[in-house]
Amino acid sequence: MRVSSLFFLLIICFGCNGFELNKISSKDVVEEEIHQINWSKVDSYPTFDLCESLSEREKIKACFEKTIALHFYEQLSTFHPLESNTNNDTITLSLKINDKGLVKLQKICGYNLLNKDILEIWCTNAINTLPKIYPAQKRGVPVGVTFDLPIIIVSN
Repeated sequence: MRVSSLFFLLIICFGCNGFELNKISSKDVVEEEIHQINWSKVDSYPTFDLCESLSEREKIKACFEKTIALHFYEQLSTFHPLESNTNNDTITLSLKINDKGLVKLQKICGYNLLNKDILEIWCTNAINTLPKIYPAQKRGVPVGVTFDLPIIIVSN
């Protein structure tokens, strides 16, 4: 009993003096977290309703890419942008999907045989008729992403 009383008295007198507590502000924690996040990768890719039922990340990405490519090819089948019927052409559309799921054409590359103004109109029409897109997510927060969509135009 005497030993436990002495031990208790020692803890009261000297117990907390050896422990130094550092208070970390929430601002410091947020700054540290922001530096540790890999912003070049998203946790989940943008998706359509059609792809929502899939569970694996790579399958969702493949479904999104296939759905958007098919949509643009379907729109392209009703469009005749060629100025010359002598060659084929490959264009690359740079598209941005913002944190609200809205798509915007960033730029068009490689339109050698195509009228740029007509091509932009076609792209805008194709974008406006896309089904609802759910944005990409990073740590549960919707984020914008940019991706390139190559399209091969074959002249007949």
